[in-house]
Amino acid sequence: MPGPIATYKSYPQDVKDSLFDSFMRRFHFASEYDRSMARIVWENTAQERFNQLLHNARNMARVKSRSQNPLDWRGFGPAAIRSEYFNELCETTWNKEEWKHKLVAAMKNRSSMPEASVHVGGSRTFVRHKEIMEKELKRPVRYKELFDRTHKRKTREFVSQHSQNEGYSGRVIEKYGEDGSSSSTEPVIDMDAWLCSTGQLKKGRVYGFGRTLDPCYSRSSSSASVSSHPASSSSSAPVLEEHFLSIM
Repeated sequence: MPGPIATYKSYPQDVKDSLFDSFMRRFHFASEYDRSMARIVWENTAQERFNQLLHNARNMARVKSRSQNPLDWRGFGPAAIRSEYFNELCETTWNKEEWKHKLVAAMKNRSSMPEASVHVGGSRTFVRHKEIMEKELKRPVRYKELFDRTHKRKTREFVSQHSQNEGYSGRVIEKYGEDGSSSSTEPVIDMDAWLCSTGQLKKGRVYGFGRTLDPCYSRSSSSASVSSHPASSSSSAPVLEEHFLSIM
C-alpha cells in the first residue's frame, strides 16, 4: 500500500500498471484480446481484495479498540498497512461524516437484498470449488452440484430461501430425465432453465454464479447488451452458456 489510500480508484495508476506487469510475467495469453480481458478481471479482483483488506482492517481495529469511533482505531491497524497510513485514514477519511453516510447507505443497500450474496463457499472462488469437487469425484461436475455445494449447509439445508429454488432441478428433470437418461445428455448447465428458474438480480448479475463465474463480471463494457436482456429472455441463454462453459 503506497500511501493512505481509501479507495481502489485512488490507487496510483503507475502502481497498478507495475503490479499487473508482475502478474503478466507469470501468465501468458494467446491474443491481445485475451490480455485485455485478463486486465479487466485482474482489476475487478484487485479492487475486491483491496476493499476487503480495508474492511477487515476496520473491523479488527473496532474490536481491539472496543470503540465505534474511527479516531480510537489509531494504533490498531494490521501489519499489512503501515501504521502512519492507517492512522491517517482513521483521521482524514473514516472519521468524516461523508464516509459515515456512505457506509450507512451501503448497509441499507445490502439489507434490501439480504440473500443476494449468501453462500457457504468461504473465500474460495466458485472455480476453485469446482476444481476441488472434480478432484474428489474424479469426474466433471454439473453446475447444480457446484451450486448445492456452495449454497447448502452441512445439514443439507439451503443457506437461504432464494437458494432453495427447485425450478432449475425441475426443468432439468423434465427435459433430460431424472438422471440425464433421456435421448439428449444433460449439459453442464442449461442456461435457459437457469434463467427461467432464478431470474436476474440488479445490474444484470445472474444469481448463483459468484463473481468468478458471473458472465457479466468478466465481460467488457462493449458486451453490456448481454446483461441488459430481461431475465426470462431466451436470447441471453446461448451467450451466457457459451461464456460459462469457456471459463469452466
